[in-house]
Amino acid sequence: MSGYGKPTSKRNLRDKTLHKKGVDPLPPSVDEWVPGDHPVRFIYSCLDQMELDSFYESYASEGRPPYDPQTMLNILIYAYSKGIRSSRKISRACEDEIPFRWISVD
Repeated sequence: MSGYGKPTSKRNLRDKTLHKKGVDPLPPSVDEWVPGDHPVRFIYSCLDQMELDSFYESYASEGRPPYDPQTMLNILIYAYSKGIRSSRKISRACEDEIPFRWISVD
């Protein structure tokens, strides 16, 4: 049993020590996580040059704001290029995998 105010595990102790010293274990920008020659950047640059007006025009103005069509296409094309076709696996990858996190950031 741990006492009041004491960390319950070594992991908590390490995290608190890093925080106190001002050390951030992650890069300050998601952009730093993905190398410049990574395939996800190529997909992004290709779609950035495409004319997507028809996608934007088809969105209704009522209800909750939709996800950006370009972002959704970026995610889908990158996922398909990695052999991921399941929407649940794509969703999980957007939370867990760095390239997916990079391409889904606005």
